[in-house]
Amino acid sequence: MPDKKILVVEDDFMNMKLTCHILESEGYEVLRATTARQAMEKMKTTPPDLILMDMQLPDINGATAVGMIRKNTAGRGAVILALTACAMKGDRERVMQTGCDGYISKPINVRDFINTLRKFLNKEKTQMGESPQETEGIEGNSKLVSDLLADISHELRTPLNVIIGFSELMLDEIPGKLNKRQKQCLNDILSSSQHLLHLIDGSFAPFRAELSTRRR
Repeated sequence: MPDKKILVVEDDFMNMKLTCHILESEGYEVLRATTARQAMEKMKTTPPDLILMDMQLPDINGATAVGMIRKNTAGRGAVILALTACAMKGDRERVMQTGCDGYISKPINVRDFINTLRKFLNKEKTQMGESPQETEGIEGNSKLVSDLLADISHELRTPLNVIIGFSELMLDEIPGKLNKRQKQCLNDILSSSQHLLHLIDGSFAPFRAELSTRRR
């Protein structure tokens, strides 16, 4: 779903950077805001399909922010998922009572995170009247092989993108705390991961493109 816009409302720099890296590697268009007020301004010009809302913002608490977004025309149709560290069942219920459609627990589990996004965005497409069935293009075994290879590509790319994101984050944010050997190791990890990702993208690109076209 590369045409989907996701607004990330998060005031922690490292959480924001890593979350956006994961989303962009999945093909989403990412909008960024560090406060609730900034999020409202972003929505005026570019209404998002989905909002990831940190529930502990510096200017307005998450519950109030969700209420403001729901009253805004640009935010009424958006899916809102809370980003929260809540661990108890009661905490989760309180998050849902704020008006959120769901929540994603911190720290983020990448696979669960991506699957949750897809679930809610696919639900949105169905509610808009689009058929959840894939369009016909390849029949029988050929279609099954294409789907399988596209899924394998995704399963390989997801952990690689996380490794790349963490490596870049460490090199950018803590350069003064790393010795020469540590920097070299991180650069080796980064370059090797990027090279492997390039090989995967080149090998599986036709199958991923075909699957993406059928799922639209």
